[in-house]
Amino acid sequence: IRRQRQMCIRDSLNTLQNQLESFGFIRVHKSYLVNLKHIINFGSKKITMSNLAVLPVSKYRSTELKIKLKNYTI
Repeated sequence: IRRQRQMCIRDSLNTLQNQLESFGFIRVHKSYLVNLKHIINFGSKKITMSNLAVLPVSKYRSTELKIKLKNYTI
C-alpha cells in the first residue's frame, strides 16, 4: 500500500498466504490477501484499508478475520 509499486508474482495466492501469514497477512477473499496492520475498518462483508480501498470479505473467511483482528497487536 505505501510503496505504491506493482509486482508480478507467479505463485498462487495459497503459496503467498503460507509464506506471509507469519508477517500478519490474511486471506479475506479468494482474490485478496491483506496485511492486518492496514485494515482500518471491518464491516460484515467488507474491509477498508489504510489507503481507503474497500475490499470484500467472504462469509467463509469472516470469522477467522474477526479472530485475527481481535488478537492482532502491532
